[in-house]
Amino acid sequence: MDKVIYLEDKYFDKNVITNERHTVRVIIENHDHLFGYLKINGEDIFGYRNHLESAGGGIEKGESHIDAIHREVMEELGCTCEVCAYLGQIVHDFNILSRRTYANYYYVKVIDSNLDTHLTKMEETLFNGVIWMNIEKIKEILQEDTSNVGKLVHERELLAITLFEDYLKKQEGEKDEQSCRI
Repeated sequence: MDKVIYLEDKYFDKNVITNERHTVRVIIENHDHLFGYLKINGEDIFGYRNHLESAGGGIEKGESHIDAIHREVMEELGCTCEVCAYLGQIVHDFNILSRRTYANYYYVKVIDSNLDTHLTKMEETLFNGVIWMNIEKIKEILQEDTSNVGKLVHERELLAITLFEDYLKKQEGEKDEQSCRI
């Protein structure tokens, strides 16, 4: 059964949810076994932003999750990737936008990097590069104090890392079971 986690927006005034967005997001690992996150800095409808966020975005009409992953990873990170596993879904509201988001998280690995990114104008104003770190360092940063939207995004990203760690434990358990059968 797929894992679904619900996350409440505790940072912006409650609003009636009038629209929804379906997205894919990735926990992406490079050849050095480091994980890439976008550094977000700037100001928009949410106010001042200074946080980390996994790569990903909206699934376009008629697009599969896998196609959306490949497109988003290329657009935002300038990488091609291999999709390794579906981790689960995090459902969360952005009260300020009256929107519920269904974020489908995947674990992916970089195949090729240093390709051209294709950012939207808004992304160009907010994205301040990609940082590659180990999971422990990412978790440490995600627990630091930040703006309201940053807190909401960091909560979501910490939950996603939990999904990833659960996946790794399951893989490890399956390896242990296989070694017992030999």
